Amino acid sequence: MILFDEATDRTLDKRYGHMDVRVVMTPFGSQIQDFINARTTFKYRVWSKLETLKSLREVERREEETRAHHAKWDEQEADDDPAPGKWTNEQAAIAIHALLRVAGLPEKHNKTTVAQFAHLLTGRSKNKMKKAGYEATGGTFSDNGAKAVIEQFEKLGLTKLADAVRNRDFTKL
Repeated sequence: MILFDEATDRTLDKRYGHMDVRVVMTPFGSQIQDFINARTTFKYRVWSKLETLKSLREVERREEETRAHHAKWDEQEADDDPAPGKWTNEQAAIAIHALLRVAGLPEKHNKTTVAQFAHLLTGRSKNKMKKAGYEATGGTFSDNGAKAVIEQFEKLGLTKLADAVRNRDFTKL
């Protein structure tokens, strides 16, 4: 029970803020009880919001872990660029495409399967090899990419393949 002289908001907060209070008899009883009810309602709303914020924090933590994982994966994909003296993805795709065409790969083939095969041979990203494979199949690769492949085919005595790469035409292989 709260005494008449203690019936102020400040006193309620200081003395009874940690417990549910029911005002029985004061001149301001209904106002004080309304305040207590409003405070209790507010407390439960805040707790509800706090639980929501905790859930959001957990979601953000998981997203950060996912971002970190993807960043690490992207770093690994960036590492599949060639070291000095090695071929680029484009050059590897041109050579693999030419060799597969000579081996009897049909003109209309499953490019995803070829990209998987190139990925297994080179250890490079399947998606990047698929993109480079599309360029090789369509003959839209760069002259610099073709130059290194042509040189290697000529060194190996594979002039027919070198000519096919030079002419960007793999249909006669």
